[in-house]
Amino acid sequence: MSISGWIKKQINSIRKRWKTWFEEEVPPMKPPVEPPKPEPEPEPPVPDDSLFPKDLKTNSRDGDPRRLEETITEARLSWNGRYFTIHTPYDRKWKAVNTEGGVNANVWVMATRNGETFATTWEWMRPGSWSKDGSKCRPDHAKSSVMPNDFRLKAGDYLFASTIVRHPKHKNGSERTNLLRVSKDM
Repeated sequence: MSISGWIKKQINSIRKRWKTWFEEEVPPMKPPVEPPKPEPEPEPPVPDDSLFPKDLKTNSRDGDPRRLEETITEARLSWNGRYFTIHTPYDRKWKAVNTEGGVNANVWVMATRNGETFATTWEWMRPGSWSKDGSKCRPDHAKSSVMPNDFRLKAGDYLFASTIVRHPKHKNGSERTNLLRVSKDM
């Protein structure tokens, strides 16, 4: 084969490849994917004051939880056996105070027994550690004069957390979470 014959063969080969390449059906382009729209900001929880009766009994030490309304934070409650956890972004946002080893919240119980509704604190909470043993919610542990002597946490009672109210000198705000309904007896 001569050089000119070889060149012609190469040119024809290139033409065939180009023709095939240009005639191939190109799949249609997919429309551009739009980035996901940001979730709308959740609406703030509706104040749950209607759950607090007018004749609510409280310890003078704890004050009235209805006055802890500067900000009501959204929270939820989960259980693992007898231990519960209050989940909220404020478990680390509320400033810790240097009492009882550095705490930032009190956990409250609100319940109705013998026709009377009371609310009292019964435990301290540390930043990032808002899990407690529900079976220890008792008058001797809470040191509460408004909690009946035979009190045990049961389904239908409420738990919530607040900034420090239980200490006479150390305070870190005036907020509380929404009320969280207890789903089981202790």
